[in-house]
Amino acid sequence: MGNKMWRGSMMLLLLFAGISWVNGEREDRLNIPPAFFEERAVTVSFSLEKSEVFVGDPVKANLEVQKAGSKKDTSWKIDFGDKSHEYTGNFKDGWAVTQRHRYDNPGVYVVEVRVMGLGKPFHYQRSVSVIKKPSTGGGGYTGGSTGGSTGGSTGGSTGGSKGGSKDNKNENDRRNRQGYYIGLLVLASLLFVLCVVIACFIHAITRAMRRASIS
Repeated sequence: MGNKMWRGSMMLLLLFAGISWVNGEREDRLNIPPAFFEERAVTVSFSLEKSEVFVGDPVKANLEVQKAGSKKDTSWKIDFGDKSHEYTGNFKDGWAVTQRHRYDNPGVYVVEVRVMGLGKPFHYQRSVSVIKKPSTGGGGYTGGSTGGSTGGSTGGSTGGSKGGSKDNKNENDRRNRQGYYIGLLVLASLLFVLCVVIACFIHAITRAMRRASIS
């Protein structure tokens, strides 16, 4: 009688332990994280390397997709807003894209990026300001200082030396002409005096001859 009761008690304990183990294992198997069933959130980041560039300098657009699955039928498009060219492509080598572009005219442009094939369209916009390059002439500080100092020193020294030598040459030429004219004037005066002396001498001889013939 006692052995039967002991055996019955042991069987009940084993049966209860078995049911508890099965229930616990079932709960563990069914305790799956809810995030497993949720769709992973896809993020797309887009940025410009610079918000202000000079005309002719490249502006770089960076596009990156994170937490995406298959690359099949996933494409991108970048429009830099100047109606010159629209860049398109697929994510073949990776989920990051870098595209460069140059602007020919100054202004403010809107860069648009679209990513298709990720379940929903992604659309981003960024603005970039394109300005003219500063002139390298005498209008700027460099041109003013360089042009002023260079022009002043070079022009002053070169122009001064050239101008001084030219002025000296002109002065010498003027003096030479004056000396030439003065020499001619003196010579003409001497010739005039000589003619007067000769005339007086001839007149005196003529009078003397007349007197001698009369007497």
